[in-house]
Amino acid sequence: MKLAYSFTTAIALSIFLLGCPQKALQFTGQPEDQVVVEGNDAVFTAFAEYLEVDEKFNTPIEYQWFHLPTGATTPNETAWEKGRTTFIVQDMTPEHEGEIWVDVRRRDEIVRSHIVTLTLYRVDLEALQEVANTLLEDFNSLDQNNDGALSFDEVSEVFNSLDFNVLDQNNNNEISQDELEDFIASGGEGEGEGEGEGEGEGEGEGEGEGEGEGEGEGE
Repeated sequence: MKLAYSFTTAIALSIFLLGCPQKALQFTGQPEDQVVVEGNDAVFTAFAEYLEVDEKFNTPIEYQWFHLPTGATTPNETAWEKGRTTFIVQDMTPEHEGEIWVDVRRRDEIVRSHIVTLTLYRVDLEALQEVANTLLEDFNSLDQNNDGALSFDEVSEVFNSLDFNVLDQNNNNEISQDELEDFIASGGEGEGEGEGEGEGEGEGEGEGEGEGEGEGEGE
């Protein structure tokens, strides 16, 4: 009798749980801190999903990204069951440094992601000048593929990927002899030296693009 009672109770409890929609909104992938070279893009991604037993109560997940101190936000975007959401800050400038997160909502349930930081990479120009000179001197021996350019794999032991991005002025994932010569000739300032005259205008444009990207790039 005791066994029968326990079995009956277990069945009744299972039926009750199946009849109640379960709230289990959760992140399965969090955004991460990023350090970005000036002029490059920062891409933040998050994944969220929910467990819903009773399909008749299905409602989509809504996402909204926030970026401080710029104040940029994205419109609510929706996805069903499992979703990937992306926030892009274009043309990184010092004004874009700050905190970024995404809120996920489903009906009356809201979950906030980790709050991550976006940081501008500060280049040690003097040290990078020395690296550029070394790369130029040893260019032919480092160019293992003999394609007239250096990939990061070919020079990864010399410096980090962020410094590589600084020298890769064409943003094509390789460094040419011309790029090294231009960097050395400019004293490490690169194209930024020529932009100094219009610095105020350029910074304003960079900030506007970052905010606009947040509003339009969410998926």
